Amino acid sequence: MDIFEIALERETFMHNLYKELAEKSKSIGFKNIFTMMAHEEGKHIDIFNTKKNQIPHGEIEDYFVEAKSIFEDLKKKKEHLHEDQDQIWLYCKIRDLEEENMKLYEEAAANAPTEKLKNMYLEFAREEQRHYEMMEEIVDYVGRPLTWVSCAETSSLRTY
Repeated sequence: MDIFEIALERETFMHNLYKELAEKSKSIGFKNIFTMMAHEEGKHIDIFNTKKNQIPHGEIEDYFVEAKSIFEDLKKKKEHLHEDQDQIWLYCKIRDLEEENMKLYEEAAANAPTEKLKNMYLEFAREEQRHYEMMEEIVDYVGRPLTWVSCAETSSLRTY
C-alpha cells in the first residue's frame, strides 16, 4: 500500500467521522465545527487524488506493510468517540487523531526517496498540523471554565 492510498483512507476516515459527529450532534456549535472539519478533510481528499496523479507510479513506493493494522486501530478508536461524551474529552481524542496523521506524513517525508515526494509529504503534514492546532484551540477554549480560577492571590488575569 503506498502513502497516497494510506493518506486517502485516513482522510476519508476523518471526513466520515466528522460528518457522522456533525449529524449526531445536538449542539449547534459541535455541528458547525464538525461540518467545517469534514469540509476540510474533503478538500484533502481532492488534493491527495490530484497529487497522486501527478507522480509517476514508479516513484511511489509501498510505504507500510502494516497498513491494515493502522486502519484497524483507527476503527477501534472511532468506536470510542461519541458526541454524548464529555465535550473536552471528545475534542482531545479528535486532536490526537489529527496528530497521528501529522506524524504519519512526517515519517513518510523522512523516508521519501525523492525531494519532490519529501516536499509533498511535508505539505500534507503541515495541513494536519493546522487541523491539530485548530482542535487544540478548541480544547483550550472549551476547557477554560474548568481551569480558570479566580482568587485574591491572582495578580494578573488573562482576558477571555
